[in-house]
Amino acid sequence: MTRGDLRNLCLYWLDDLLGTYFTPVQVNFWLNNAQREVQKQLIQAGEYFYAHTVVTNTVTDYAEYALPSDFLKVHKLEMVASGTGVNQNRQMIRPVTFVQLDQVSQTSGFPAVYCLKQNCAILRPIPSQAWQMKLTYSYRVQDMTNDSDVPDVPIQYQEYVAVLATLDGFLKDNRDPSMVMTKKQYYLDLMKQDAQQRRIDAPRMVVNTMNGDNFGYLF
Repeated sequence: MTRGDLRNLCLYWLDDLLGTYFTPVQVNFWLNNAQREVQKQLIQAGEYFYAHTVVTNTVTDYAEYALPSDFLKVHKLEMVASGTGVNQNRQMIRPVTFVQLDQVSQTSGFPAVYCLKQNCAILRPIPSQAWQMKLTYSYRVQDMTNDSDVPDVPIQYQEYVAVLATLDGFLKDNRDPSMVMTKKQYYLDLMKQDAQQRRIDAPRMVVNTMNGDNFGYLF
């Protein structure tokens, strides 16, 4: 479904097919807010649809590394201790809080933990040489700007974007949203079912959706 399709669906549910009361600009704004909310709920449900990996090298005696500009949520951070290709020896870096970071060695060495501070990842111990670092994260979806744009959500949840946007319209008009709330609950239940099936059937690892390693995002 495109943004135009979703807007028409919202206006249908809002009984304003011509968009004279709920303007297209308003509904487009609600749709983009809804797309971000759907993404957030999918990630909370353990969905790795947005998982992406970037690669860079650490710098000797440098502890802070900028996160990608579209960073939303970290899934794992790894250091390549040795090897190349399929023979890489990767070691997971453990997340800690900013306070806990002070309890880790402040000297240089092989990084063991990290914490996030604003748009940076801080490593401890501070890297004593150049190692390859791999960050797997969920990126932040981009707003739909054209009516031909398709929401960046799994196809089975595209209608859910319109459901959440329609709720904003009912809120603005102070109308009974019970019908739309029923559809919202359907999608919440669907997310729970998908999450349960992933825990049973899916491999216990991050599903990597990258098209190849990208360099230069973290530095």
